[in-house]
Amino acid sequence: MKSAFKKINFSINNQVATISLNRPDVLNSFNYNMADEVIEAFKICEKDDNIRSIILTGEGRAFCAGQDLAEATGKNAPSIDKIVEHTYNPILSAIRNIPKPVICAVNGVAAGAGANIAIACDITFACESAKFIQSFTNIGSLLLEVFIPILLIYYIFYRNFYSKCYLQFLNKNIIFLLIIFFRPFRFFFCNLSF
Repeated sequence: MKSAFKKINFSINNQVATISLNRPDVLNSFNYNMADEVIEAFKICEKDDNIRSIILTGEGRAFCAGQDLAEATGKNAPSIDKIVEHTYNPILSAIRNIPKPVICAVNGVAAGAGANIAIACDITFACESAKFIQSFTNIGSLLLEVFIPILLIYYIFYRNFYSKCYLQFLNKNIIFLLIIFFRPFRFFFCNLSF
């Protein structure tokens, strides 16, 4: 199948769909157009019964450098909550909810939201030169204090035990307690690179 997308490459070969982020000039950083195409590719994968697994990767020397700052800081730029709601929530939901395994192949830098997307996949492979960087921790963002505990809860209770019943008990109080618990570890996550 030939890709009709412009910001990603999408192909299906031997029942495996490959979604490849294709903005190597900006290290595959996300903008609205690329996010729309990734979401659409996941919808195609979910509907096509011939697709049995999905590989998510990036073109060039990086997997994904996170958000395209030119879009986020430009004149009339969308707010961070609009970007998260439009781009990252639907992509992470698609990865989590699709009944097919999503395999991430990290071929270089995975920074910020790009690292979080890579970690959210069912299986993540990284080349020797891959780096996972949470750069927003250096500017004191609350995102790390909220996102990592939620991601840990997700992997511990949902992915490992395949049970949604544990997630029903999550509420703001539990998430708040986890934020307080993980706050001392934020400096460890700041320098996380392997």
